[in-house]
Amino acid sequence: MSEASKAPVPETMEGLRRQNSAYRALCASMEQTQARQTELGRKYQEAITTLDSERAANAILTEEVTALSAQVEELRGMLDRLLPETPLMGERPKFPDHFGLKINVTAGDLRHARTLLAKIKETGT
Repeated sequence: MSEASKAPVPETMEGLRRQNSAYRALCASMEQTQARQTELGRKYQEAITTLDSERAANAILTEEVTALSAQVEELRGMLDRLLPETPLMGERPKFPDHFGLKINVTAGDLRHARTLLAKIKETGT
């Protein structure tokens, strides 16, 4: 037997009205709770979708950083070959590790570096 069926049955019309009023208030409260939980569910789903999107973007950026790091190392090697030590200049300063520096590189800088790299590869020097 359920709890609802164990409840005493009101004997008067006034008792039925009070019981109906209580059920109406309970239903309104439950509807508000359901609406609030549904909205929270939507927000949580949106947060999950955003997080997945940011993870995908992060993976792409990580690949680009890795590729650019390889290009930087290649350019450093070329500079080492093109700018040897000379008696007049003394020892050429070593290029510091790019992870230890805060370098502000723009898209134009990257295009310029790629153009130079392409020219160096064409000429073989």
